[in-house]
Amino acid sequence: MRRIILLTISIIWLSSCGSSQQIDTLKSKERATIERIMPDLDLDRFEEQIVAFEKKDMVSRYAGNMALFVGSSSIRGWTSLAKDMAPYPVLNRGFGGSTLPEVNHYFDRVVSAYKPKQIFLYCGENDLAMTFTVEETVDAFVEFIGHCKEKLPNTEIVFISMKPSPSRWYLWDKYTEANQLIKNICVLSNQLHYVDIASSMLTEEGIPDKTIFVEDMLHMQPEGYVRWTAMVKPVLDELRNQE
Repeated sequence: MRRIILLTISIIWLSSCGSSQQIDTLKSKERATIERIMPDLDLDRFEEQIVAFEKKDMVSRYAGNMALFVGSSSIRGWTSLAKDMAPYPVLNRGFGGSTLPEVNHYFDRVVSAYKPKQIFLYCGENDLAMTFTVEETVDAFVEFIGHCKEKLPNTEIVFISMKPSPSRWYLWDKYTEANQLIKNICVLSNQLHYVDIASSMLTEEGIPDKTIFVEDMLHMQPEGYVRWTAMVKPVLDELRNQE
């Protein structure tokens, strides 16, 4: 039932600027009729990290027109973010190995609290690794859109595509499917944007470039973020130039 509600909300909001064919595709999924056992997920498992953010917020001052980067460990590990996105003010609120349900759970505390000008979201990779389905992952992204529409109606949302990595290459078909569905949603509104970082991380043979990953073959070395910056910074430039 929850997914029917989310799908309905997304269709109502996006229908004003989307094609009937794309909307019919969303409707035809009939995802909510499928019942299954959900992965066991403690939504409060990163509470300490969120509290640490809030303690830092108590003694910090932030620009009123910042770009907020939020999501999982690939965002958390982007230590050069402020330099890479200069001269624009940015804030990194990546936490743990978070999933989209957890970002939604903490939305008021790690997203809307800052009233950002733009939101760059990288999440979903852990969801699929935890056996959430592609459909559930996309539904959770739609829920994120709903939160933004309600509390940050003028904020631009940029989804950074799920990345290919050697350790999760076996999931790449699911990542590709989820990326494509999310990209299809993003074309339905001029406030939604999609950045494909995956192509910059593959070799000429079409497999993940191991040289940009640390030992676990999941998280990135600085070179990985150099490649991300080359894809993400132009999007931020374009959004800021439209103001």
